Parts: sequence; structure tokens; C-alpha cells
Amino acid sequence: MNIIEKIASEEGFSARMYKCPADKWTIGYGFNLEALDMPQAVAELWLSILVKDIKQSLYVLGWTGGLNEARRLAVTDMAYQLGVRGLCRFVKMAMALSAKDYETAANELLDSEYARQTPARAKRNADIIRSGEI
Repeated sequence: MNIIEKIASEEGFSARMYKCPADKWTIGYGFNLEALDMPQAVAELWLSILVKDIKQSLYVLGWTGGLNEARRLAVTDMAYQLGVRGLCRFVKMAMALSAKDYETAANELLDSEYARQTPARAKRNADIIRSGEI
């Protein structure tokens, strides 16, 4: 047994946050979220894994099949921020994207709570959807 196996065995794994016996928010293999800063390498790895999962979900749902790379990027960014379930509430936008009516799709994006909460990001994504360019 090496040290990684020993610690993993002792700590156990939790995919969800929990309060440890010392009353600290903890996740994973005993990572104390209140005491540790997330290393950038970990954040980048986690981000890449989440984006891969989002892309797969969007592909299965049929959201990105007919989109060019730029529009796929905008939709994937929205799914990252809103969650795939949140993105699925954009029914009119999805219908417009399927019809290649990018002007309507962009307008539907902008006529949303998402756009009111994060207007600059929403505008950037609407511009990408409208133009098909990054």
C-alpha cells in the first residue's frame, strides 16, 4: 500500500460536501474546503471534465448537432453556467437554432432571466449565436 492508497482508505470518498467531525466543509478524500485553496491545475482538470460531460449531454440531447463550432461554444458556455437542465428551459431558442434562425435564437437568449442576471456574458453568447463567429 502506498500513501495515496492509505489516505484514500482512511478518508473514504465523498462526491458531495459534508461536515467532517471537526465541523469543516469537506469533499473528496477529506479535502477541507475551509482550509485549502484550490490549485489551478485541479480547477483546470475539473473544468475540462465538466465541459466534456456537458458536451456529451448536449450531443445526446441534439442541441449542438447542426451548429458550427462558434455557436456550439456559446451553447456549451450557457450549459456550463446554467446547467444542462437550465439550458433545456430555452425551448424557443432551441427551436430557432434547429431552424437555423439565429436572429430569433439570439433574441430568445436575451429575453431571459439568464440575460438579466449576467447581461454581458449573455450578450457575448447572443452575438456569437447571431453571427456564427467568435
